[in-house]
Amino acid sequence: MGARSSSEDGSITVFVPSTDYSRAKQALTEAFGEIDFEVDEIQFVPQNTVSLEGEEQLLLERFLELLDDVDDVQRVFHNVE
Repeated sequence: MGARSSSEDGSITVFVPSTDYSRAKQALTEAFGEIDFEVDEIQFVPQNTVSLEGEEQLLLERFLELLDDVDDVQRVFHNVE
């Protein structure tokens, strides 16, 4: 998977494989100087998404609420739209 980017409201979002994170950040800094990154982190972004409806959607929402109550859970990544 190569790098890709999108632009919205004067900001740019750059997606690169996690193995290229440091090189991408260094290249951006070298090209544009010191950058004030609004978000500077590795995230899991699904390549494919799915839609849920009805009871499945309700079960997912309930499950996410339960996870939110667990102190050890910091973030939850999923591929549901």
